[in-house]
Amino acid sequence: MDNLTFGPVVSRRFGVSLGVDLSPHAKQCNFDCLYCELSPAKPVDRAIDVPQANAYLEAIVCALEKYPQADYITLTANGEPTLYPYLEELVVGIKSLHVKQKLLILSNSATLCNANIARILSTIDVVKLSLDAADEKTFKRLDRPFKGLHVKDIIASIEAFSRMYCGTLVLEVLVVKGVNDTEAAFDCLNAAIGRIQPARVDVGTIARPPAYQVEGVDVVTLHALAARITGVPVSVAQNASYAQKHDFDEVGLMALLDKRPQSMDDVKYSFSSRSQILLKGLVSRGKVRMQTVAGMDFYRV
Repeated sequence: MDNLTFGPVVSRRFGVSLGVDLSPHAKQCNFDCLYCELSPAKPVDRAIDVPQANAYLEAIVCALEKYPQADYITLTANGEPTLYPYLEELVVGIKSLHVKQKLLILSNSATLCNANIARILSTIDVVKLSLDAADEKTFKRLDRPFKGLHVKDIIASIEAFSRMYCGTLVLEVLVVKGVNDTEAAFDCLNAAIGRIQPARVDVGTIARPPAYQVEGVDVVTLHALAARITGVPVSVAQNASYAQKHDFDEVGLMALLDKRPQSMDDVKYSFSSRSQILLKGLVSRGKVRMQTVAGMDFYRV
């Protein structure tokens, strides 16, 4: 069950998160985004190689016993978590555990046009949806969606979801240099965001090794673009210091790095001294490698 959960991960926006990977064996996504941390893969409209919900519930209980300090249980995937066919059973099961952690899902928004998916997500405490572009040309170039998916339909479904959802809705815009980094692209996004009215918009750029040869934008550009979003709270991704240190054994450390490459700052500020020593040992034995992306060094499997 080790590969069903991972972390805890120190999130830039959501504190300490226990990750739940709803596609642990392969990338299964209806997008193939240029900036994805995973390897390129043809978009699909359903996930087929997945564990049952009861296996996840057992793994979550075990993980929370080990890491009770987590703030969130985060449903994510090697791909799109709403493609998981037992999502409702899993969400109901997690809710029945009555744990203190809030439930969070990270979705690319594309399945919200499905009324059943929208209903399931409406029961989750925090829903974070990606919206990288509001015009079709940029959307297709950047997010590389499964055939038949159109950004106008996605925006309409997010807007409808926002009107019926009582939890916390967060939108995320990921900026890629030379793709969606123009004032025109953000003015178009701002119009859509104005109709959606989320609780918050997070604007960030590439911070981890991407699938394709693309780059992020500098912090000045990021702030200038974020300033074009009006009427809702906007958070711009910044590196932060982490007050809490996390202690991993070797198995947990390898599982974390397999799911999410860690920057040198991540290691410096969020890993315990013991975990940092273990990491150095894994590097010296060739089990973990370093990768430099846009001037930042990352540890990854």
